[in-house]
Amino acid sequence: MERVSAACEAARRSSTARSGEAFTLLEQTQKEVSQLQGALTLAAGESTRAAAREALAEFEARQAAADAADRAAAADVTRQRQQEHNGAQRRERDAYAAQAREASEGSQAEASMDVFNAMAEIRMAASRALALLSKQQITFTTDRAEAIAELCDGAEAAIAAVRDMATDAALDDAALAAFMDENGEFL
Repeated sequence: MERVSAACEAARRSSTARSGEAFTLLEQTQKEVSQLQGALTLAAGESTRAAAREALAEFEARQAAADAADRAAAADVTRQRQQEHNGAQRRERDAYAAQAREASEGSQAEASMDVFNAMAEIRMAASRALALLSKQQITFTTDRAEAIAELCDGAEAAIAAVRDMATDAALDDAALAAFMDENGEFL
């Protein structure tokens, strides 16, 4: 359309070079092209609208199908991840249970070794105290001597309680409570 307008304009400008008949023919051609374009616009408008409606309906149908497929795929992925997560949780629970079993089984062995080591430390500490007392003549104040005597009594009671528990001659509840009251601050 722009070419035709440009051609008409050029023909008008150079009308001296062309005859009036050529100019008239050009104007008629321009009018016919405009009419054809209008008719095509009207005809194409309806057919284009119908084609656009069909294309839009097809697009919406494809989108709905794609959405359904995406939802199904997402549901599958979610199910798979949930199963993996549940499996991981189950394995983790089983591992914790196994560790607890090992710890409860191992804790008796470890506890008995800890008791043995603690008793060995008590013996070594008593031996060091005897060595210090035998090497040097130490004069204790009355308060200090009483405190050391109380510590020895507490250590004797603790050693007796450990001996009783180790040999299954456990203290009765009253004796154990009395021991804990007397020696709780040292434990």
